[in-house]
Amino acid sequence: MVSDEQWHDERSQKLLKTLQFSENDAQYLAEVTKLQSKSLLWFEHRKGTVTASHFGAVSKTSIDNPLKSLIEAILQSKKFPKFQH
Repeated sequence: MVSDEQWHDERSQKLLKTLQFSENDAQYLAEVTKLQSKSLLWFEHRKGTVTASHFGAVSKTSIDNPLKSLIEAILQSKKFPKFQH
């Protein structure tokens, strides 16, 4: 039987692996998202990520009752801006 501590350690390791980028991935993403707010790819890669602009609010929100607006902002559930091609 797996202890709670082992289960949490395994889950933490799996989560960390999903958050890691290789140096090549980071360079590629930086190159293709130079235009940032004009880049759909930039928005897609930020979706679900706690960025510096959200970090303060995330650190202060309640785990049991997080702010709905904060979750929406992180998940970027609102539509992307219209992009010109």
